[in-house]
Parts: sequence; structure tokens; C-alpha cells
Amino acid sequence: MEYKEKYVPGKIEKIPGCKDIEATPEDDMTHELDTAGYFLIKIDKEKGLIEAAMCKEYNKISFYTYGKTAKALIDTIIREKATTHARHISYLAREFEKAEIALKYPELFGYVQDSPLIKMT
Repeated sequence: MEYKEKYVPGKIEKIPGCKDIEATPEDDMTHELDTAGYFLIKIDKEKGLIEAAMCKEYNKISFYTYGKTAKALIDTIIREKATTHARHISYLAREFEKAEIALKYPELFGYVQDSPLIKMT
């Protein structure tokens, strides 16, 4: 039977033996850092772009990508294997989403990496 035939919107049924775990966040600073390097993220409001630069040494860029959406950036980073560390990819996705919101609504929000969105009043 195909997936479409079995899928019922809004219905969730647990199978026997299904793990039932409440999701809880972890502090991003308590886990092992990505040995591939770290990313610097910023937005360019004039060009309408989110920019991401990976550094292996202190602020020396080894990989650079840019795009208009969080999805495009994450897809590129995964495709190019800039990092394969799951926690790092999760962190980047959250940061790119914030950057995309700030880019889409510059009159409402500003973006600074590792900070909550800044309300522009």
C-alpha cells in the first residue's frame, strides 16, 4: 500500500513499543563543538541575502555561501558537506530561519547571530 493511501491528515497512531519521550532542549554550549569549524552568519539587507562563512581558523573563511532562504542555505551546506555534525546543522537552521525573518521584515526585526531577533521600534 502506498503512503498516500495510508495517510490520514490529523490522525496519529502510535505503534506497539513506540518510545514516548517529551522533547527537552539542550544548551548549545554543553555539547562537543564541530571539528570542521564554525560559521559566521549575517544578513545583507541591500542585496536581500543571508550570508554564511565557515571558518576553520580564527575568522579565516574556508567555505562561503549565500542565499535568500534558510532552506537554500541548509540544503547547500548539506550538499557540499561543509559540515555533517547534526547539532551544528540544527543550530544553523535555527539561525538561518531568524536571519530570513529579519531579512523579510527589516522594519520589524534586526538580526545578530546567537541573539534573539531584535525588535525594531
